[in-house]
Amino acid sequence: MDSEPTCYSETQTTKICRSVIHLRNALVAQLDSSLDACGLTAAQYGVLINLVELKTATPAQLCESLAYDKGAMSRMLKRLESKSLIYKKPQTDGRSFVVALTEQGALQFSQAHKCVTAVFAHCLAPVEPAELTVLDHALSSAMKTF
Repeated sequence: MDSEPTCYSETQTTKICRSVIHLRNALVAQLDSSLDACGLTAAQYGVLINLVELKTATPAQLCESLAYDKGAMSRMLKRLESKSLIYKKPQTDGRSFVVALTEQGALQFSQAHKCVTAVFAHCLAPVEPAELTVLDHALSSAMKTF
């Protein structure tokens, strides 16, 4: 019996990238589930942690940091503002603004961060410390292509 020809051949690179995508999807789903108790999604947490690190940021800076398009970021910021987690601070030009965490946003981030840390620890628990070092280096190297 002749086997059908296939155009598909999984290389090591393809397999690794598919694993990264699968891990990312599983991680986001677990984060969303865990963060639901805090009234946040993984994507919203991403904005909050950027604001914790930067103190203030323009929507463009957040888009670049999180690889979001302007429309998605605009909707995200509106949702966070409606939850009183961020506020917009007008710039001196009167047209642009930066966003920052409110007090409530900082408190909610603190609670959410505990959830996220637990999910990350669970995700990487099976990985040996030496493997974590190699993984960190490999992922950092791969990210340089973007």
